[in-house]
Amino acid sequence: MTDDMPKDKYDTTMKELFTDSEEDLIRFFCQIEMQVIRQLNIKFPLVEKKRSDLILECRTEKGPAAVHME
Repeated sequence: MTDDMPKDKYDTTMKELFTDSEEDLIRFFCQIEMQVIRQLNIKFPLVEKKRSDLILECRTEKGPAAVHME
């Protein structure tokens, strides 16, 4: 990451690159089979940055799950 590119811009670019690949990413990193139900837009009021990178509501063979990726 370069000094002239703000961190939020880098995060936004990464999110755009992996849009519609969430299931593949979770399968690769977590080694679980799941189906994304929806992306959750959660805001954290008491922290400096109020948006999470990526939070998904998912369904796995063991039941419902929430996946938070930074």
